[in-house]
Amino acid sequence: MKKLLLLFLLPAFHASAQETPARDSVHIIVASPAVGPVIDSAEKAQYGVFPFWRKEEFAAAQFILQADSSVVLRGTMKDGAVKTLPLTRRNFLEMAYVINYRAGRIRTAQLSWIDLLGAVVVGALNVAKECD
Repeated sequence: MKKLLLLFLLPAFHASAQETPARDSVHIIVASPAVGPVIDSAEKAQYGVFPFWRKEEFAAAQFILQADSSVVLRGTMKDGAVKTLPLTRRNFLEMAYVINYRAGRIRTAQLSWIDLLGAVVVGALNVAKECD
């Protein structure tokens, strides 16, 4: 009887284990230390990002680096709905640039990849230190 029960439970356990994503399969990307890992509605308004989501419905957003190295913008709405938007790396860097420029972390309005990457890397390192 125990063997028969195991035969029924083993496939169910195997299926649920496959549906559960690995913990390190996604990582939050910090676009700027000015906003940290989560961009809330006040920061959305302050930095003028995510114009495709109305301020009345928007609660927060995060940039996610997935296991396959793709970047996704995950937005949580005030009603609890979660909306995702796939981004190219350039899309992410442009949004990060806007935030860093408007936060005063980059002095020129021209898109300088070196300035932007430096601001993003320094921001990520600072947030990582705060989390330790």
